[in-house]
Amino acid sequence: MFDFRDLFQWERFITPSIIKLFYWLAVGISALFGLSGIVSGLTLMALSPLAGLFWILASLIGVVIGVIFARIIAEFVVTQTQVANLKCMTSPSATTYDLPSSRILPACCAPASPPSAT
Repeated sequence: MFDFRDLFQWERFITPSIIKLFYWLAVGISALFGLSGIVSGLTLMALSPLAGLFWILASLIGVVIGVIFARIIAEFVVTQTQVANLKCMTSPSATTYDLPSSRILPACCAPASPPSAT
């Protein structure tokens, strides 16, 4: 995973290491909600078998959709982190910002002078 000292240093990002934990947490929560829906569907089958079956199928579809969305979000976060890491590696200096230049602008871009009172 990552070392505790990485939290206080900026040489590498910790998000790619931690995002796996969040992904599996989201998968586990999705599975628990799906299991809860299946149990609810089974108890609903005592009253209406068709409604209970529909509830069970909807719960299973919800679990699949939850896992897919968790994967998409995790991959998006990892991709954005890699892009940010690539920008930091290719920029001349990650901490130095360019200040506006003090050169004189050409006449076409120069600000208009205030009108003079005659």
